[in-house]
Amino acid sequence: MAIMTLPLPRITALFEHRAIASQPTPQTDTSNNFGIQLPDPHSENISISLVKQHWEGDDNKMYVIFTDVQRDPTTWSDEYKASYIESLKNNSAPIPMIINEIQKGIQCEVLDGGHRMDAIKSFLGLNGPENMFVVDGKKFSDYDFKEQKEFESITFAIQKYKELSDKQRVYLFNQINKQLDMSSGEILNSKSNTNVLCSLAKDIAHDEEVSQILNDHKFRPGKDKGERHVYLVLTMMMILNFYEDFNVTKNGEKKLRYTEKPNPKKIIGIIEYYNDENEKFINYVESKKDSILRDIRFCLSFYLSRIDKVCTRELFVIQSLFMESKKLPQHIRMVRRQDIFRFCIDVLSEKNSNKAVFNRYYDVIGKGNNTGSPKNVSIKVKLFHEMLNNKEF
Repeated sequence: MAIMTLPLPRITALFEHRAIASQPTPQTDTSNNFGIQLPDPHSENISISLVKQHWEGDDNKMYVIFTDVQRDPTTWSDEYKASYIESLKNNSAPIPMIINEIQKGIQCEVLDGGHRMDAIKSFLGLNGPENMFVVDGKKFSDYDFKEQKEFESITFAIQKYKELSDKQRVYLFNQINKQLDMSSGEILNSKSNTNVLCSLAKDIAHDEEVSQILNDHKFRPGKDKGERHVYLVLTMMMILNFYEDFNVTKNGEKKLRYTEKPNPKKIIGIIEYYNDENEKFINYVESKKDSILRDIRFCLSFYLSRIDKVCTRELFVIQSLFMESKKLPQHIRMVRRQDIFRFCIDVLSEKNSNKAVFNRYYDVIGKGNNTGSPKNVSIKVKLFHEMLNNKEF
């Protein structure tokens, strides 16, 4: 199928092919009500050959896709990537990528356009041959020398800012993505350089042991697994449960505060509350950071990894039982943790021999009810104690 080629859009008419000419982009107002002011960006047109040359360098820091602020760039399907490559080839990709130049000619990062930049990189084969994809019946490796050079000569638009601070980067990213539906995890990720809670949640989620367990095929934290930073939400919830402890009702019932993944609006409220001016929380993180990581590792590796059927709701049942055990005298605590271990294997696992206790546990809430609410997590915890006392496991 022939590719229709459009004339170069006006934004690129100012530039020589493959050149890096630039000029200031008019800005009517770069200030805002949050006291953050952005410098004027410059519009540029750069060639694929230029970024390819940087990417192939030994110590490349140019046009690097940073996911500490933006969305995970690796989540486009090959079909989406191929569509973008086609748009480059027929001059129908006029929307500029947003670049932050950290050090001129040495280091710059992609703040918006990570999916597009990753598509170019994958098509060229620079993400490994296994990630190459077909466009119009051919991979880049199938092109002859002339075709490869023609593709590499294609230019695309960028807007370049210079030396943005972390706050400016986060503000700019959020302004760009206001019209898009950001997941709760993406919001957390975008704030990880400026908020202590988000930073800790990300550090723990990326811990090698924690990450390995949360990425196990058994663990199913919703349809947006992994690629939309859902694990940051889970580690954030566990952190806050350890910090806030149980919410004790008037009748003595104990409930965890965070057992349901907050929606984006609630996530924003949580981030604003646990900000860098919350001295009590800051002091807690500074003094307990290592123990928080250790406790989350323990909940995941010692208990959760033993279950062959795992979902996020059981994660917070396990955390609740673990938090209860921490309040017991040491000699009793160790016995109780062995009880929890047996509970994971003999009750929560589908492969256990006693289907009656398995069904009793998973049917206790009833179909159609929100099994992950704080109330229903508490009911499951009570069932653990009842089964333990009755020696059902």
